[in-house]
Amino acid sequence: MRELAKHAVWVVIAAGAFYTGVQGGLGFIFGAPGGGTGKPRADIRISSLESGRSGAGEASLEKKFERFLREDPKEGGDKALSAEELAELVAKAGKSLDPLEGRRSFDRILASITRENAPVLREGLLEAGVSAEMMEIFDFAWGAEDPDGVLDYLQLVEESQTEGLLANAVPGWASKEPQGAIHYVEGLSAGEFQDAMTGELVKGLAVNDLDLATSYITELQARTDREVRQPMEILSNSVVQVSSVDEAVEWVERLPAPELQEAALDPVGRQFARERPEDAMEWAERFARRNRIWRSIVPVGEEIVVRQPRRVYEWIAPLPPSAPRLEMVEGSVREIARDSIPKAEEMVAQIPDPPTRDAAIDGLLDVVFERREAFSVSGTSVSGSSSGVSMGAESGRGAEWVSHYSNWASEIQDPGRRETTIITVADQWLETDPGAAMSWLTEVETSSNPRSLDSGYPAAP
Repeated sequence: MRELAKHAVWVVIAAGAFYTGVQGGLGFIFGAPGGGTGKPRADIRISSLESGRSGAGEASLEKKFERFLREDPKEGGDKALSAEELAELVAKAGKSLDPLEGRRSFDRILASITRENAPVLREGLLEAGVSAEMMEIFDFAWGAEDPDGVLDYLQLVEESQTEGLLANAVPGWASKEPQGAIHYVEGLSAGEFQDAMTGELVKGLAVNDLDLATSYITELQARTDREVRQPMEILSNSVVQVSSVDEAVEWVERLPAPELQEAALDPVGRQFARERPEDAMEWAERFARRNRIWRSIVPVGEEIVVRQPRRVYEWIAPLPPSAPRLEMVEGSVREIARDSIPKAEEMVAQIPDPPTRDAAIDGLLDVVFERREAFSVSGTSVSGSSSGVSMGAESGRGAEWVSHYSNWASEIQDPGRRETTIITVADQWLETDPGAAMSWLTEVETSSNPRSLDSGYPAAP
């Protein structure tokens, strides 16, 4: 079976080598004019692969194949490998039942990449069915070894494949030749594709030098109007990966612009909260008060709230009003309700501040809607609400749970939040008791038309 796998990959590689050999776009492989320029190119024109050409004899095919895979010894790399040895490594990388053998074979392939053999090795690896992770690593290594070869290869593959290959190769390129990779990415047409490649560029710059990557994003933000949140989040993940949490926090605080700090907060804040939750809450609050970036409390709070929702609420409640504060109030009450709906109701009933209470009610009702089948089918007992209603096994069925929780929805003070929540409650209620739902909608005087719920029921008169 191993010989069959090896033979299959050999045939595929040979066919690929023959095909690319007769195409003009890879003239550099055979020493023809028109090879790589040595300069990064942003004006690539991708054309679909034509169907394979025929007419060459077997001897000619093998001659091209041997020449295509010929390589010179690499300094610090593997020994010069024959065509047969490379084909065998490709087969083992994708088809060996022994994961260690497969990994060792793949590592030898990486050590053997040259300008001449990289295209056919990639095609062979794809055909051999190696993992997506291996292909990502191969493309990274190819980008680091020969970025011009990658760009030339892009002219021969389907357009649908180009973004994936570039997303893997650009970080490798930037890790070895930062300025060339920067020049290439900035030469792309402005838009979503350039934005995506900027993120990949930053990954590679971070491999080369975290300070270089930081300086690049800072300079990009200062001289252009391009969105830098995504690349800054990518860089922040890299910083967290290789730094201590104290070093990562210091890095965030040194960033020169509030927009950059806010974009970098999420990975750093979450890692800090995982390692030292109390210190993280103290830092996030101090950072928010000093820099007026209240968003800093969210990643820390979200990381802790699943384990300690009451602690997060106690931390968040005294903070000054802000949208992030309300977001975390809603989140903490939601997690408390997942543990005990009656306890969450009791807690909400004691909140005097209307904006905070509104957010807390939304968190409570989120869980109620998640578990509505439990109320309507199993008759789960629910008690302790502000309305004083207690629903047992006999009364917990049908629409009565919605009637009970509709009282909470009608208590919301903020007009926009109140209307949205009321419509959500009514949507659930219409499924079980449309008459009661319509009557309730009229009573709370919501301005929304129930037809917008797409419920199939008529609007109230």
